[in-house]
Amino acid sequence: MMHGISRWKASIFTEFLLLLAAIGVDGTLTYLGCFREQTKENRLFKGDHKDFNNILSPQICANYCEQRGFKFIGLQYSYECFCSNTRPTFHLSAYENECNMQCAGNVHDICGGGLRLSVYESDNAVADLSVSAPKRDHPSSVQPMKKPAISRVTVTNTKYVGATGDSASTKRPARNPVSSNYIGCFYDSNLNRLLVNAYKDFDGKLTPEACVSFCYRGGYRYAGVQHKSNCYCGSEVPLSNKRSQETECDLPCPGDGSIYCGGSARSSVYYTEITDYSEDDRLLGCYKDSDKNRILSGERLVFNENNTPRLCMNTCLSLNYKFSGVQYGNECYCGNRRPPRDLEVAERDCLTPCPGDKRKKCGGGWRLLVFEVPDVNTEYPRPNERPVLVAQTTQKPTTQRATQRTTQRTTTKAPATQKTTKRNTYRPTTRQPNRETSTKPPTKYTTYKPTLLNNKPDSQSNANCVTSLTIVNGKSVCKGDLIFKENFDESLSKEKWAHEILMPWLPDYEFIVLRKGSANSYVEYGKFHVKPTLQDDEFIRKGKLELYGCTRVPSTLECERQAAAFNILPPVESARITTKYSFSFKYGKVNVRAKLPLGDWIIPEIWLEPKRKVYGPSYTSGRIRIAMARGNRNLQFDGQEIGNSHLESGVLMGIGNNIRGRTITRQKSDGWYRNFHNYTVIWSPDELIFLVDGEQQESILRYGSTLAELVGFDENSAKIWKSGSRIAPFDQEFYLSFGLSVGGMRDFPDNSISSGKVKPWKNSDVKAMANFWESRHDWKSSWEEEKAKLQIEHIRVYAL
Repeated sequence: MMHGISRWKASIFTEFLLLLAAIGVDGTLTYLGCFREQTKENRLFKGDHKDFNNILSPQICANYCEQRGFKFIGLQYSYECFCSNTRPTFHLSAYENECNMQCAGNVHDICGGGLRLSVYESDNAVADLSVSAPKRDHPSSVQPMKKPAISRVTVTNTKYVGATGDSASTKRPARNPVSSNYIGCFYDSNLNRLLVNAYKDFDGKLTPEACVSFCYRGGYRYAGVQHKSNCYCGSEVPLSNKRSQETECDLPCPGDGSIYCGGSARSSVYYTEITDYSEDDRLLGCYKDSDKNRILSGERLVFNENNTPRLCMNTCLSLNYKFSGVQYGNECYCGNRRPPRDLEVAERDCLTPCPGDKRKKCGGGWRLLVFEVPDVNTEYPRPNERPVLVAQTTQKPTTQRATQRTTQRTTTKAPATQKTTKRNTYRPTTRQPNRETSTKPPTKYTTYKPTLLNNKPDSQSNANCVTSLTIVNGKSVCKGDLIFKENFDESLSKEKWAHEILMPWLPDYEFIVLRKGSANSYVEYGKFHVKPTLQDDEFIRKGKLELYGCTRVPSTLECERQAAAFNILPPVESARITTKYSFSFKYGKVNVRAKLPLGDWIIPEIWLEPKRKVYGPSYTSGRIRIAMARGNRNLQFDGQEIGNSHLESGVLMGIGNNIRGRTITRQKSDGWYRNFHNYTVIWSPDELIFLVDGEQQESILRYGSTLAELVGFDENSAKIWKSGSRIAPFDQEFYLSFGLSVGGMRDFPDNSISSGKVKPWKNSDVKAMANFWESRHDWKSSWEEEKAKLQIEHIRVYAL
């Protein structure tokens, strides 16, 4: 009992000494800000901890931590003191009003909040108050602080990769010790702001870290500090032509005079470490969430103005989480546990529009739209490291030849191995060109009664609705509904269509740059046009291309490249539009009225692409090609014509470089470029039927066999699709994709002959694109202005 009393007295005496030291010892505390913790089991400060009931203040906690050799102190719940030697990063900063509890020992000071730490850095050690405390050379005292004052910062040591243009330099200001995230000094003015998304006046306490923390919490990628107290935030990378001399950012920060904060009409710009990876193909699904058992319990953030799945995913990546989820529009959640399958619900429950992009969906009420965060350790292709390709002629797709009869012959040989017939098997139609050409739908399907227009339900309910097999954006629809309609009456609808911006890489390596611009894609006279254009030769050979707004992984070869030797830049500019953000469906009838292009080595893209890569990346999740005719007027391979008179429709699927197809072919001696035709696919759980101008073809499936078997995959290879239906991978939602590509490694067999000349590149050659460009004088003249364009007149999609 006496020992217990002695220990109690010793404890009271120690606290009394600490209080005396806090009053009488000189020193300084620098307030770093309010920081968040997630759980009591995983503390932000792991060094030491002590409760100071009724007496806690920043000074008391500082003395306690310094006696034990710690530099950083954290105060929480009014009476808790935490110690650490690790400075918390701005990623975990919280809004100041979240630290809202008065200190138990001084009501004028703030001591954190619920799972929120008020964090200080101690500049000097206090006097030694016990035998066991570490010795310090300079005793110190702490002056009372009425309010926290941000004054000194450290930005975490994170490398920012980039260069001029759409990326950033690593040059640092001469005297800036927090330059790990520094990009550079840029011109800025009230008339033409560099960063325009958010602003805060720091009232004389501005430092780079304070601004970076503010912009990071808002979900912005860049932060700019300017003279006086100005902090600006933005998500668009500063343009290289606005870069100024570093010596022009020469004004000291009000919160720390040792650091520069821009200058007169100049901003010092920093990177907040929020990356910009695309969320495409990373959707896991919509899940039922609850307050008591969160699906993602690691972190919760709120982005009221700009939340999107992409922002949330990249923010979770910066916090080292594996999964991200958006909910109720503005909420973002992070976690490391994969969501349980038994909580998955239909995606129609996750259709709340995102505040940052109304075209995208951000969950719903207690419904979490979950994405898998990219693995930052994944090695992406770098320059001069082209993967080895399997020669295309070794993978021969199954093909079918259509005739005037309703039955057709099936062969396991590729088109190149079939003999050419001189008879034109195409039967011209006399139907009016602006109408659907099929007057009698297949017997398995209902008559089409449009009740959905422009992707929106009819305001009047359909009392006769019979639920269709078709699913649209996760929702059921009625049989025969017109679920998508596009006439291209005016400009391209931003609500429906989004441009792809990238340089294609794995696995097809097309020789193009996909851009968003009127030079390559536009609407005119009720038609959508896509046409190829050539880039400047000197730029192709010596330039550097960084795609602004790239829709693929930043800093990879799909977004930026530097020409070097035979590794030239893609010489052709083109375009591709998709409905991936607005419209996807499973099963239905698609009709596209289009005129295909003519021109050597041109390929039209009239595709259905998977919304979610359920079975794996690229062709593992499949592609449906509604219509494809190579642009070459005369193209021979192995004795067969495979040029513009040869139309292919079908599917592509595969694993890695083992990509196979099942294709229906159709011949038209004068080519498919001359007139508009109606290209149709009828897609059901049991078959894929392709039609041209209403003429029905056989299904590419056969009773009793899976599609993987029919395409030619052995049992071991086909395991990846075993979890799906017999039509897998074509049993998921797909979206529309239209564009035009040139060359590449898949659609033109090696040793094919175009107008008497052998194809100028080999599909497995690292010099393929360079060799293609060297031969431009042979093929460029075939690209006539009007004929080289893909033109689409209208698109209709119906429910089954």
